[in-house]
Amino acid sequence: MKVQYMEWAGIFILLLYLLFLLAVTCALLVYLYYMFASVISTYFDVPFVPSRHSRAKTMFDLVGNIRDKTILDIGCGSGTLLITAARRGARVIGIERNPLLSYFARARLSLAGYRHTSHIRTGNFEKGVLPDADIVAVYLMPETLKKLRPRFKAELPSHALIVSNQFTIEGWTPHTAENEVYLYRIADAPQ
Repeated sequence: MKVQYMEWAGIFILLLYLLFLLAVTCALLVYLYYMFASVISTYFDVPFVPSRHSRAKTMFDLVGNIRDKTILDIGCGSGTLLITAARRGARVIGIERNPLLSYFARARLSLAGYRHTSHIRTGNFEKGVLPDADIVAVYLMPETLKKLRPRFKAELPSHALIVSNQFTIEGWTPHTAENEVYLYRIADAPQ
């Protein structure tokens, strides 16, 4: 009986060790993926800086109820904002020009169970028409936001909201702001 117990204990310790090695390997692969995606992003002239989960929560808290609304994330990166919105019942659309990041965002949304309520478009958001959305979530540099201003006004419905992480939209006054998150209404935006 004692020998059998020792065998099971040894197997259990071996399994724990293998599980630990698997976790470390996965963490290392994710780290390497993010590093590689960051390097590739410089090729596209856009830095890859993922949104913190706490900031994503603040962004959608500021917007209010997003259930059954359509969220567009321009420059969606690895999909952090999209997953946060999908968890709150929104349909999500992401646009990302870095193909590695768009693939990673698709995989993360699928693994989280939101494959049927999400769509990621790989391409340059500066070309083509913006998809119809109730809320646009952005974490973009001020120069890019300035370029997008006329498109927001022309292509988004008048009821649409824009929530920006960290950067303001030059020339526009936020409807609400909290902890470097700025909420704008298209209806209130100047011509």
